Amino acid sequence: MVLMASLTRNAATVIDRFVQLASSPETSDLQAIDCCGDELTYAQFLVVVHGIAHELLDKFGSKPTVAIVSENTPYTLATILATWLLGGVPAPLDVHAPESLLKGMLNGVRPTCVVLPDTATGSIKLVEGPSKCL
Repeated sequence: MVLMASLTRNAATVIDRFVQLASSPETSDLQAIDCCGDELTYAQFLVVVHGIAHELLDKFGSKPTVAIVSENTPYTLATILATWLLGGVPAPLDVHAPESLLKGMLNGVRPTCVVLPDTATGSIKLVEGPSKCL
């Protein structure tokens, strides 16, 4: 299980520390996310992160490079953490970047997959090689 790998290590990385906070009885019920009135504890947010990680693992294997073309949202953070759980490389990109700049960044990153919000219909045409994920 993806989660177990992080529980057996020291908190040497951000993802290790997040998993420790989300798994510890002392901190798991503390608020981790507050976005527009929606609140999640560390434990609840870990469930979201873990679900995304499993979906990425099933579709793209371990250590994916995941381009995330999106606003700064809790879902974006969850996708970054999920990618780290898999030992992958997250590449958050500005959804408001001009098309030519976004295309250049995607060519440079060469992601395994690209995460796009449902509203990014204009950006979907930029994703030719990698799969749209999530």
